[in-house]
Amino acid sequence: MSVESNLEVELKFSPGDAEVPDFSAAAAIDAVSGPVIRHLSALYFDTADAVLSRNKITLRRRTGGKDDGWHVKLPGNGGRVELHSPASQGEQSPPAQLLAHVADLVGDSELVEVARIDNERHEYVLISGDCPVVEFVDDHVTGYHQGRSRSWREWECERIGNSPAAITAFDQACSVVRSAGVPESSNPSKLAQALAI
Repeated sequence: MSVESNLEVELKFSPGDAEVPDFSAAAAIDAVSGPVIRHLSALYFDTADAVLSRNKITLRRRTGGKDDGWHVKLPGNGGRVELHSPASQGEQSPPAQLLAHVADLVGDSELVEVARIDNERHEYVLISGDCPVVEFVDDHVTGYHQGRSRSWREWECERIGNSPAAITAFDQACSVVRSAGVPESSNPSKLAQALAI
């Protein structure tokens, strides 16, 4: 089973009840497509002593999106390195090829489910010329941890590729969000928010 890798460059925002911004003010963005609504559900795994979280690593199995399957996110230079492997039906543990990337940390420890996150994602694609350059998502999230739950809303701007057009459009899209008075999220990830419930 193959493992795909990409560098994820994104910023997260805490919009409260704000309206999705109008990106037409950004010179580098010529069009916006969407929203496409997706229903995502992810189970997150870690050791009993949270060795992955302590090293800023997440391991999850997600269903319902464009990239169903297992994901590992690792700290990277200029972003996060996301590794993805499709999941087989009924598969309850990560594939060995993916686990190899965290094996030194996990060792012989058992991986257990630590949280579930359900998400209604409203997905927009920002376009420069004919090319998609930024994905903007309006996430309506519910996290579950140790029998408790909490709901919140989160925005993400994620750069698509590393072309000059994508870099400029990403910077301008984030500026549009900030200009709307929406602050960057103080939480590094949805998992961190779920674990704080």
